[in-house]
Amino acid sequence: MKQKLFITLCSVISLCLKLVSIKAREVQKIARKRGGKFIPYQCVCLCVSVSVDGDVLVLELKEFYTRYTNDVIATAAFGIGVDSFKQPKNEFYMMGQDLTYLGGLRAFKWLAYTSMPKLMQVSAVVRTHLH
Repeated sequence: MKQKLFITLCSVISLCLKLVSIKAREVQKIARKRGGKFIPYQCVCLCVSVSVDGDVLVLELKEFYTRYTNDVIATAAFGIGVDSFKQPKNEFYMMGQDLTYLGGLRAFKWLAYTSMPKLMQVSAVVRTHLH
């Protein structure tokens, strides 16, 4: 019985590893394809800010790579073809920005829930019963 279970588990694990490697190859293809599309935007994209600090040229590429990564994730995980360079305010990108923004009251809530989860759960229950 244990040997049959072991053989079954090994075959399931091997199948899972094959599926993961296939998905990883697909994501790599998508990233390469998407990378080929954003190359023309590198020099003229509004996402790249350039400043000169003495003898050093400073390039701010955070927004540039955020948009590129967002496009790859949207295509690989959800099958949505978005172009954050041609459409800077597309819905998927804006939702991602909103989701990852951590400031003000949202930061306080996150800190409270991570440091005092039981107290926050009780307070959430109290708030819902009071309203």
